[in-house]
Amino acid sequence: MKVRDFINEHKEYTEAEKEIRDWVEQSYAGLSIDFEPHIEIVQVNPAVVYTPERVEKIVEAVNIKIGDIMESRAERIYIAERLKRIYKNHPRFNIDVESIDDIKKNKLFLKYLKELII
Repeated sequence: MKVRDFINEHKEYTEAEKEIRDWVEQSYAGLSIDFEPHIEIVQVNPAVVYTPERVEKIVEAVNIKIGDIMESRAERIYIAERLKRIYKNHPRFNIDVESIDDIKKNKLFLKYLKELII
């Protein structure tokens, strides 16, 4: 599979948002989460009412879960973000990969990554 099909920044963030949304909706009846224009917990079922104290705890739990999910996806997001920048300077870069490790071990990727850092 070509690297551009395997991983991209939009796909990685979309999957993280989906995982977070699914967790919120499964964990708290009547609630969901929006990410645009900013992160906001939203009530999708007006029949379900939470006390202000409960809402504070929910927000705290959601923030912790967001951190956990983003941390678990950090490597893929980092690589996807760097690839996006690499494509600007090297638009024909599109190696064959089967895993994240294939990308991390690719000499050309490492060379281009070093260009971004310097």
